[in-house]
Amino acid sequence: MMLSEGRSFESGRCDHYISSDDVDRRTTLTGNAWRRRLCGWQLWFVYGLVIGAVAAIIAGIVFAVGKSPKTVKRNISPRPVILDIGPEPVKLEVKQSVPLSINDELKEISHLGGVGEHATEIVHFTEFKRLATKFDKTYDDVAATHAAYLKYRRNLDRIERHSKKQRATYTVAVNRFFDMDYEDVRRMFLHPMKNTELPVTRKLLDEVKVTDDNRGLYAALKGVGHQAGSINVGQNIGFENIDWRLVGGVTPVKDQGGCGSCWAFAAIASVESAFRIESNANVSLSEQELVDCESTSNGCNGGLSDYALDYIRKSGIRSEDSWPYVAMDQKCTPHTGERYKITDFAGATGIDVAKRLLVRGPTVVYVAVSDALLDYAGGVFNGECDDTNLNHAVLLVGEGYDPAVKKRYWLIKNSWGTHWGEEGYFRLERIDTPNDKCGVLSFGFTPFGTSQQS
Repeated sequence: MMLSEGRSFESGRCDHYISSDDVDRRTTLTGNAWRRRLCGWQLWFVYGLVIGAVAAIIAGIVFAVGKSPKTVKRNISPRPVILDIGPEPVKLEVKQSVPLSINDELKEISHLGGVGEHATEIVHFTEFKRLATKFDKTYDDVAATHAAYLKYRRNLDRIERHSKKQRATYTVAVNRFFDMDYEDVRRMFLHPMKNTELPVTRKLLDEVKVTDDNRGLYAALKGVGHQAGSINVGQNIGFENIDWRLVGGVTPVKDQGGCGSCWAFAAIASVESAFRIESNANVSLSEQELVDCESTSNGCNGGLSDYALDYIRKSGIRSEDSWPYVAMDQKCTPHTGERYKITDFAGATGIDVAKRLLVRGPTVVYVAVSDALLDYAGGVFNGECDDTNLNHAVLLVGEGYDPAVKKRYWLIKNSWGTHWGEEGYFRLERIDTPNDKCGVLSFGFTPFGTSQQS
C-alpha cells in the first residue's frame, strides 16, 4: 500500500517504520531519522497503565493525610550548643524530636526577618518556648512572638559577651526578663524618682551600743558566736558582716509580678522583718492594700516606700491572707481582719544608712537598676550602674566580704521572685562613695515599734 511518494507501509506488522527517502541508510540505522509507530492496542495499553498509576498515587496521598496525627514530629539529631554565660558553660541540648508546630512557628517568624539559619535557631527557639512556659509568657500573634524572640537573642548575645569581661565578679543568665529589653523593663518596673518626690530626711537615730541583752543577737547576726572578742558590751555595733537572715530576721522573697509595685514590696518586707525581730511574729502582710489605698503613690506605676511606711504608721496594714496580691491596680475598698502597725520609722542618708539603720534591722533603700543588673545571676555585682537616677526600691539586709573576689558587698533582698539572682537576693559591690554603688546609700528607712490591732 502506498502512502505517498517516497514513503512505504508494510501492512500486517505492528513494528513498522517510516523513513525519508532523502536520508541514507547509515543515518536511518542509528535511529536519528526513524520514528517508531505503535499499534492501536499498544497505545490503549500504555494509556491504561499511566491512568492506573496516577490513581494509585492520589489514593495513597489521601490515605496518608487522613491517617496523619494532628501533631507531627520531625526527627532532629541532637545538636548541643554551648552558651558561655559564666564561669561554667551552659549546654543546651535539643531533644531527639521537635514538635512540627515549633518548627513551623520558627519558620513563620523567620519570614519577618532578623532570624538566622533554621538549623541553628531551632535550638534557641526551643529554649525560648521553654522559658515562655516557665515564666507564663504568651504572645498575641506572630509579630509579637517575633519581636520577643529577637529581644531574647539579643539578650543571649549580651550574656555571651559578658563572659569575656575579665574584671567582672558576677555571673549573668537568662531570667524572667528573657524576652524584654531594658526599655520594656524600665517602662513596666522601674520608675525614676523625681526631685519633687525625694524623701525628707527624718530624725537621725543614735548608733546602737552593745549591751548584755543584745550581745548574743549581734554575735549571731555577724555569725561569730558569743565568745567573739569583737562583740563587747559598751562599744558601738559595726555594720560590717551583719546578715539579718542568720537570726531569722528576713521573711521569704516575694514576686511583684508585672506590676511596678517594688515600693510596696520593700516597705512590707521591712515591716515583716520588724515584727520578726521585735515581736518574734511571723507575719505576711498585704502589698495589695498599699497598691490600692496608698493615695500619694501610683499603684502599679510606681511609688515611694517611705510614703508606704507612713501609711502603715497611721492606718496599719492587713495580712496578705485577708487582702491577697493580684498585681494590678484596684479600687480601695474596706477589708476586715487584724491590722498590723508600726510606731514610726527612722531615716538616714549616706553611710548612716548602714551605721544607724541597718544595725537595727533590714532597711528600705533605693537603687538605680541598669540593664547589666537585670541579667544578674550571682556573685558580687560590679557592673555599670548610675548612682543618682534611683528607680527601684529594695531591702538592705546585710553587709559582707567575698574572699573569692576580694570585695566587700551590700546584701539586698529583691522582689523579683526566687528565680532571679541568688534565690531572689543580690550582692552589690561596696565602693565607699557618698551614695555608694548604684546609689544604694542615697536614702534608707527602718520601721520600729510593732503592734497589732483587731
